[in-house]
Amino acid sequence: MSGIAQANLISSTVAGTVTLTASCQGFSVSTTVEFIPGPSSLVTVRAFPDTLLPDGISSSLIKATVLDVNGNPVVDGTQLRMDANSGVLSTLITTTSNGVGSVAYTSPDFIPPGRKKTLSELCAGEDNEGVEVYRD
Repeated sequence: MSGIAQANLISSTVAGTVTLTASCQGFSVSTTVEFIPGPSSLVTVRAFPDTLLPDGISSSLIKATVLDVNGNPVVDGTQLRMDANSGVLSTLITTTSNGVGSVAYTSPDFIPPGRKKTLSELCAGEDNEGVEVYRD
């Protein structure tokens, strides 16, 4: 016997910290292992509120949620680039906290008659529930 014990730790798909403890004859020692999220795999965008008038002053909070392939929020501080082809965003680059990055959006002051803009047209990506700016 060499007095050395070995164990294999298989990574989890859930981000978080695990404590490992080895004990022998009343003695024990512990260490921690942190499972971190992988790279971004899914981005969803929502707007609160999701309907605005094109008056140049109505605003909405735009929240982008970024998850890895296993559904874990990405690492805090991950940079998100936002863009709008109409209206104004409070910033073009924001960072995540618990997988969510937010910016303020102000509606444009004019949209041609019969036309509406949706957030999926204003921001990159498809299948996002977002802001709609309607012409009166």
